[in-house]
Order: sequence, then C-alpha cells, then structure tokens
Amino acid sequence: MSTSSKAREKTKATLPAFSPRPEDTRASLCIYKDDLVPEKITALLDLKPTAWQKKGGERPCTTEEGSKSPAATGGWFLSTHSKVKSLNPQTHIEWLVEAIENRHSVIHSLQTDGHKIELWVYWLASNSNASPCLSPETMRKLANLRIPIVFDVYF
Repeated sequence: MSTSSKAREKTKATLPAFSPRPEDTRASLCIYKDDLVPEKITALLDLKPTAWQKKGGERPCTTEEGSKSPAATGGWFLSTHSKVKSLNPQTHIEWLVEAIENRHSVIHSLQTDGHKIELWVYWLASNSNASPCLSPETMRKLANLRIPIVFDVYF
C-alpha cells in the first residue's frame, strides 16, 4: 500500500463521512465553455466523458416533461454514477480527483483558457440532519487543482 493510500485509509478511519447515511449520492466533474469541443477535452484529459453537450445542441438530461431543451453552453462531464458503489460522497469525490490529479497542467490550462471547471456532488438525504464531510487531504487536492466543489442537496 502506498504512503498516500495509507494516509487516505487513516483519514477515512478518523473522519465520519456523514451522519446519517444519504439515500443516494454521486459526483461529477463538469467542464463548461460556450465554444467547448468535447473531443478536445477528451483528448487533453485522456479520459472518456460519461456525457457531453455542445452549446445549442441537445442536453444529455431531459426536462421533467421529457422534452430536450437546447444546451445553454458547451459541457463535458465525468460522473461516478454506476462507477462507484458507495453512499459515502468522499469515495465518489476521491475517484474523480484520482482520475485528474496528475493532470494539473491540463486543468490549469483549461481554466486559463476560460473553461469553468467544477465538481458537483448530488446528495439525496434521508432527512434534514444529514451532511457530508470531506477530509483535509481531499480539500487540499481540490484546492491545488483550483476546482470548487458544489453540493446539490435534496431532502
């Protein structure tokens, strides 16, 4: 086990992930820009997205009525949905961070070029007293990548 893996396991053992458990959680790395070219982002990151959209094209998700509305901006998305089997949001976030943490220069170049990059965490709580917790190591990695985290919380 590597030093970082040992530290991560120690952090997991000492920090509660949440209390109580959510009903569902997942995370997505989201990259946005009006003139985003999904194939370019895929090539630069050497990662296959779970979804993408071009401005004015169809969005990967449908509205409540079931009709597709045009995408307001270009987007490239990498989701943990169906890839990470855990109700711990930290596990989902770590999966995404590990996928991109060695791509600092690409991430920073995209940010400098005007791409908005965020990590979204979907959190479906079983009650209003549930909340996620992130380790200092995970927060440091996201800060080094200059990627904000957004919690999309539902009760």
